Amino acid sequence: MKISEHIPGICSLFLPGLQVSLRSMIGALAVIGWGSHVSWAQDTVPSGAPSVSTQVSTAQSGRPIASLLTIEQDQLYNQSRLGMALEAMLTLERTDLQNENQKIFDALSAEETELVELRKETDQDAFSVLAQAFDLRVQRIRAEQDQKLRDLVRRREDVQKAFFALALPLVAHVTRSRGGLAVIDRRSVILAVENIDITVDVIGLIDTTYPDGQIPEMFSPTPAEPAPVTPAQE
Repeated sequence: MKISEHIPGICSLFLPGLQVSLRSMIGALAVIGWGSHVSWAQDTVPSGAPSVSTQVSTAQSGRPIASLLTIEQDQLYNQSRLGMALEAMLTLERTDLQNENQKIFDALSAEETELVELRKETDQDAFSVLAQAFDLRVQRIRAEQDQKLRDLVRRREDVQKAFFALALPLVAHVTRSRGGLAVIDRRSVILAVENIDITVDVIGLIDTTYPDGQIPEMFSPTPAEPAPVTPAQE
């Protein structure tokens, strides 16, 4: 006998729906894009960054000077050490939420079993009060966890935007060293006679500026209060 027989919709309100939400979250995180094309306008290297002008000039020696250069934003994030470290951090946060949801699911499942057993020795009116309280608490907890899911998706977007904000001066630095005047997304180019892509050069500069994928403090998440599963009131 399931408590859902006595509390219509209880399972659909939280228990299986949470697992579906997690699968949806993974899919949502996988398809998030990087937004519209970025206009790389600044030309200063962040304070504290090591001097790389000589390295860049030497690396680019012999290359043709082009006023229009290209960059691949996804590659910049996925292949730079900082980008990979940020992605690992976000994956860990997602795993933590999954684990938290599983603990809540297990706790509520155990409580549901206790309520089923309690029904055998409780009159109908008293049991209805307990069941309704449990139902309301399930709805509240699910709403809280759904909000955490939305916050996690939003956080990933914010982290990506912050990454490109940090990369912007480095892109401008490489652009100037190549004699370029503008940078566009590589996917917008149909034909390029010469090698005008600077993605690899910018990745090297990011790795030099943020060695070993060291994550700046600005990316640290704001601590959130846990959502405890309190026992039903006697």
